[in-house]
Amino acid sequence: MTRPRGNPGLPRGPRTTEAAESAAFFAWVELHRPQYPALRWVAHWPNEGKRAPWLARAMGLSRGVPDVVCFVRHGGATGWTRELKLHPNKPTPEQLDWLAFLAGQGWDADTVTMREAGDWVLVARDLAAYLGLPAGVAP
Repeated sequence: MTRPRGNPGLPRGPRTTEAAESAAFFAWVELHRPQYPALRWVAHWPNEGKRAPWLARAMGLSRGVPDVVCFVRHGGATGWTRELKLHPNKPTPEQLDWLAFLAGQGWDADTVTMREAGDWVLVARDLAAYLGLPAGVAP
């Protein structure tokens, strides 16, 4: 179900972090929201924050929920969601469970593996393709 994306087999570029790639992706989303209203419904799921376990449970946070979610039905899918991973990290069993569950509910659910700085564009291209945005909107 999950498939690695990025630049498999190519030399690694500059080091990055998942947070930096996510921030760059959401800067792209914000830039294009005025022109493409569907991007209003793209959000980051805040599961990775440093919270006391009791507070996380009280807030309803659930381990494994994918990082990026688009609550727009398109092309027969209920919505679109991606778990972001920085190579060589792999999805946890909880993340795989969520992706499988959401795929079973009709979501376009997958993992994007980023290998170097700038690979956030893979997520942008994937989302743009899902939403049917014009060619060239995603870098």
